[in-house]
Amino acid sequence: QDFEGQKKAEWFFQIIIVLFSIVGFIWGYICQQFSQTFYIVMAGFVLSCLLTLPPWPMYRRNPLKWQPV
Repeated sequence: QDFEGQKKAEWFFQIIIVLFSIVGFIWGYICQQFSQTFYIVMAGFVLSCLLTLPPWPMYRRNPLKWQPV
């Protein structure tokens, strides 16, 4: 367990989703195609999943100290 890593992963996830949503909305509005918005938001979702779901070493830097058995 690493609560600092979980906090960092959640922050990355939210930032990526919000940025891709804003860009997708603007691009979809310019093109007048909702499908373009959907594809951009889904690309952001996939990117954020690849960056936050696996146990990358950057998320495991502060392990909890457990009591000895």
